[in-house]
Amino acid sequence: MAFEQQLTFVNFEVFDSGNRQLGLTDIELPEFNLKTVDISGAGLLGEYSAPVPGMAESMEVKLKWRVLNVQQGELFRHIQHRITCRGSQEFQQTGTGIFRQVPVRIEISGVPKTYSAGKFEPSSTTDSELTVEISRLEIVVDNKQTTLLDKFNYIWKVNGVDEMGQIRKNLGIA
Repeated sequence: MAFEQQLTFVNFEVFDSGNRQLGLTDIELPEFNLKTVDISGAGLLGEYSAPVPGMAESMEVKLKWRVLNVQQGELFRHIQHRITCRGSQEFQQTGTGIFRQVPVRIEISGVPKTYSAGKFEPSSTTDSELTVEISRLEIVVDNKQTTLLDKFNYIWKVNGVDEMGQIRKNLGIA
């Protein structure tokens, strides 16, 4: 296959667990940070902050709307929500100039943490925002799972590699 230039993220839609479109303006995706333990002592020059496998720090996603709507209230209920983001990215083969649309899907499970109704201002948007604490996150690009993190089930997979498989086995939960 020829080299592909990654051009742009074309557009996206977001759905709740009932497959209703949420009509969002944008989504701020989470940052992955593993917990670390600082080690030092004999045999080590200075200090080393060692990432602990699969032990992710708190992760959140921010959902943003232009105006208030009923779906925001439903999503703020204190229950586990499943949110699906579907997008399309455009790539172009450099040798042939052929364009290719690449699907992207992000599945998020979590519970709401904060909700801001926004502001009232004439001839403007409310800029409403909901923050969800993530317990499970799956990222699929071009129909290939690149990331799966499930905090409650000891699952952390990166490009098909089960990073927690041996740990689950050692704990007797595999």
